Amino acid sequence: MRTRTELYNSLLKYQVDLSFGTEVAVLKHSNWNDASTVLDYGCGNAYFSYCLSQKYPNKIFYCCDRDGDILKVGQCTDHMNLICGEFPTVKIPNNIDFFIIRHLTSYLNDRQQFFAWIKEHAAQGASILLIDAYDENLIIEPYMPNFQKGLDTFYEKVDKDGGQRSLHDIIKGELENQGFKYCDELKIVVNSEQALKKEKLFIYMNLVAELDNGLPLSEAIREELMQWVTNPNSYLQYGLFASVFQLS
Repeated sequence: MRTRTELYNSLLKYQVDLSFGTEVAVLKHSNWNDASTVLDYGCGNAYFSYCLSQKYPNKIFYCCDRDGDILKVGQCTDHMNLICGEFPTVKIPNNIDFFIIRHLTSYLNDRQQFFAWIKEHAAQGASILLIDAYDENLIIEPYMPNFQKGLDTFYEKVDKDGGQRSLHDIIKGELENQGFKYCDELKIVVNSEQALKKEKLFIYMNLVAELDNGLPLSEAIREELMQWVTNPNSYLQYGLFASVFQLS
């Protein structure tokens, strides 16, 4: 039976593979090309930065996460530096040109302190690429009550721990309070009608269910997922927003 770290590693890779191209499109509306140092904070297995580092070998990537186990299984190029730790005590370089914050801020209960910490380590004119969930675009057809129960339990835990899933309408003001001006945004929708996405989304849904409900999965959830992937009329979509901010 796979460990939680192995499940999480697989989920993070599928998550990136499903939307990497559309997520990085917003970089064209930033000072990304001028950046030489990049901090990917809350990077998980650093797979997003790994993919970026292959395209941009002239940049130095610092990839930071508090989970040392997930960092250990991450892939790494020779211009990536993996750092285990957590703000505000983790030691990272100053004067970072570009910050990547993916699927992290919705879990924080102290976002203003976090953004202030980012500012302390930012170079003049530094930018932030912030990517997070846009749950308003989530559609699952047909309805899967057992799978949905796992999602609802996960959302409740986020709220109980002080996080907030619905960040889109408030994050702009919070970053502006720290001196980061809003530059641009892309709304991203990943769906099962896109080429070759249904099978990948089926695997992704299994990984989500396993992390939400634990192993082994119940027969009821397995049956729901199999019925979904074999149903020609089934459909899944989920949404993200990718926003760019720059220190003014």
